[in-house]
Amino acid sequence: MNFEGSKEVKSGVDKVWKFMTAPENMVQCMPDVQSYNIVDSKTVQAKLKVGIGFIKEIFDSEITFAEIEAGKKLLITVNSKAKANSATIKIEVSVDGDDTKSTLKWNVDAIMAGRLASIGQRYIQKVSDKIVEQSFVCMTQKLLA
Repeated sequence: MNFEGSKEVKSGVDKVWKFMTAPENMVQCMPDVQSYNIVDSKTVQAKLKVGIGFIKEIFDSEITFAEIEAGKKLLITVNSKAKANSATIKIEVSVDGDDTKSTLKWNVDAIMAGRLASIGQRYIQKVSDKIVEQSFVCMTQKLLA
């Protein structure tokens, strides 16, 4: 499955980039994080609660951050496993703008297996949109604080 979108943030590119490349900032803005451990400057281990319809599980996840292009493009990879589900999600985020505002564009490639995959893209798209929106609200609040 592939999702994409964009969002404008009223904060300069440098500030947004620093925020995005600090794993603790990003994981704190992910909804339904049950717990997390910062392994190093590029890796987080987390327990993520994911629910679509009647299927709700806690996923053991490893989240890695890699710069594709310094100051411009970031790759976030999430490898998650639960009892009856697994997912590999690659999120490519690019940042463009100036000292006062930034435009973030993302492309998500998700491979899912198990019960979640059987639900269908329509429901997964709705949940994905909700997670992205909640993450951006948190990110914007923290950047403007």
